[in-house]
Amino acid sequence: MMVQRIVYALFVFLFVISCKQKTEPTQVEKEGVQEVNSEVDDEVLVMPEVTEEAAEVEKEDLSGMNFLFPLKGKYATQENVFKNQTMQTRLKAIDGLNYDNLIVFWNTETPIEIQNDVVHMSGCKQHDCPSNAYDFFYDKKTDNINVYYFRNNSLRILNEKGIIELPVLFKEEIEVKKSNAKIGNVENNTSVYDINDGKRTKEEIEKVKGFLVNDLIKKDIEILSPNQRNFTYTTFDLNDDGKKEFLIGLQNNFYCGTGGCTYFVTTDKGKLINSFTVSRAPFYVLENKTKGWHDLVVYSGSANRLIQFDGKSYPSNPSSLKDVGELDDYLAEILSLSDTSTTFDF
Repeated sequence: MMVQRIVYALFVFLFVISCKQKTEPTQVEKEGVQEVNSEVDDEVLVMPEVTEEAAEVEKEDLSGMNFLFPLKGKYATQENVFKNQTMQTRLKAIDGLNYDNLIVFWNTETPIEIQNDVVHMSGCKQHDCPSNAYDFFYDKKTDNINVYYFRNNSLRILNEKGIIELPVLFKEEIEVKKSNAKIGNVENNTSVYDINDGKRTKEEIEKVKGFLVNDLIKKDIEILSPNQRNFTYTTFDLNDDGKKEFLIGLQNNFYCGTGGCTYFVTTDKGKLINSFTVSRAPFYVLENKTKGWHDLVVYSGSANRLIQFDGKSYPSNPSSLKDVGELDDYLAEILSLSDTSTTFDF
C-alpha cells in the first residue's frame, strides 16, 4: 500500500513538471509577440516632421498675379498663363496694348524668369521675331505690369502704373534687343526709334479738346447733350516725318449711325488732314506707303477697306473702297474700341 502511494505521488510530481515545461515556451512566445507588436505600434505613431519649407509652401499666396512665381523655368503657353482670368483682365485693361495681337504672335517664347520679385517672359512671331515681339514684366513689390512691344525698328512700353525699374540682368537683355533692332542708334539713319509709354498726358488730352471745340466740331457744340460730349484719340506718325498725327474719334449717337462713326486726322497742331465717315475703329496702319503716307485699313460698309493717301488726304468715305479681307499682318492697330480708358469728355 505504501509503495502504491509512493508511486502515485511520484507520478503526480512528474506530470506537474511535464505540464510546466510545455506551458513556459508558449508564455515566452506570447511575450515575444507582444513586444514586437509594441514596437510596430510605436513606429506607426511616429509623425513625420513638418519642415519650415513645407510650412511656407502651404502658406504661399497664389492669388492674383502671384500664380506666376511657382512657374519659374516653365513656359507661359504650356502653363496656360494667358488663360488665367486675372492675367487676361489686367492685360486687356492696359492702355494701348492690343491683347489679341499679343496672343496671336506669342508662339515662340522664352521660359519664365524671376529676379528680385520681378517676373519676365517673352514671346514673338514665329520665324519673324523682329516684326512682332513682346517682353512681359510683373513687379510684385508695386503690383505693376509692363509690356515692351517691339515692332520692327520701334518700341512701345505699355504699362499699368508707370515704368518698372528692371533688375540689371533684365535691363541688359532689353538693351541687347534694342541694339539688335537698331533702336536708339543715332548713327544708323534707318532706325525709327520711338519709345512711348502708352499713356495720354493731361496736357495732350487738353490739346485735343481744343482741336475739337475750337475748330473740328465748333458748329455742333451748342446742340450736343452731355452724354454726346466725348471723344477718343490716339497718335501715330503716318508719314514718318518724326511728327505724330492725331486720329480722333467721336463715338456717340450724334456722330454715329448704322454704318459707323466720324473720325478726324489732324497734325500735332490741330490742322485737319482728313475726316472719315461711316467707319468703325480700330484703324490698322500697314507697312506699305502711298505718296509718302502709310496705307490704312478700316471696317466700313461691312468689310475691311483699304485707304490710300492721294497726295493731299485720304478718301473721306471708305465704304466703297477695296475690300482687303482678313488682315494677317499690319504695322499697328490704333484707336481700339475695346479700351474704354481712352474715352474723354469735353
